[in-house]
Amino acid sequence: VYSSGSGIILLATGMHSLATPYKKFVRRLEQVRQRGIYVESQIGKLEPWRIQYYTEGLISDLWQDWCNFTRNVLMLSCQGCITRSGSPVLRRMTENSPCRIAYEAKQALTGDPVRKGKVLAAKRQEPTWGDKERLIDIVVGLKPANEPRLIMAFGVPRNGPKHLQLARNACAHKHNESIAALRSILIYYVSQPLRHPSEVVWQMESQSKTAALYSWIHDMKYIADLATGT
Repeated sequence: VYSSGSGIILLATGMHSLATPYKKFVRRLEQVRQRGIYVESQIGKLEPWRIQYYTEGLISDLWQDWCNFTRNVLMLSCQGCITRSGSPVLRRMTENSPCRIAYEAKQALTGDPVRKGKVLAAKRQEPTWGDKERLIDIVVGLKPANEPRLIMAFGVPRNGPKHLQLARNACAHKHNESIAALRSILIYYVSQPLRHPSEVVWQMESQSKTAALYSWIHDMKYIADLATGT
């Protein structure tokens, strides 16, 4: 980046683009969608435990893909990049190593002060990047140049990421609280009583009239379009 009489110019050569995590994420969404179509076609043909096993795999993979996407977008936004349409996102005028950005993100969630020179030592210490209810707090704390765009994108009223998170939590931690939290979202679906938390994936979403899995994928694709666009 350099300044001229006409303003700030960003040299795009060698700059990372938000198109990279976007394209990877979209590919992963399509892979999960195709796997979902196959698993759904096997309901009633395979033993229930096999359907549960395959469905939990879909939930876990989709959640990891979403978390990785949001993390990558925030990292690149802080480090300086270009949007999918080529608009510049200037780097923050501070330390922008991944471990420093992750530390500042964690501090933004806890409300603790940001200390000079502090970093996180391992990825396991990082915040849950995919938690849509906390993403805005992270964006505000990190203050990337595209902050307004990210707040708009991650704040859009789409249920997919949150409902996916509740399904993932209920599958990973099968206890009364996680199951109750999952059941609280069934008002959004034309649903049958759940015998296993993974079954929420195949409940019909009331507005889209598609299975929850495909509705979630659609929501996350929509958010990704907004977050990485102009």
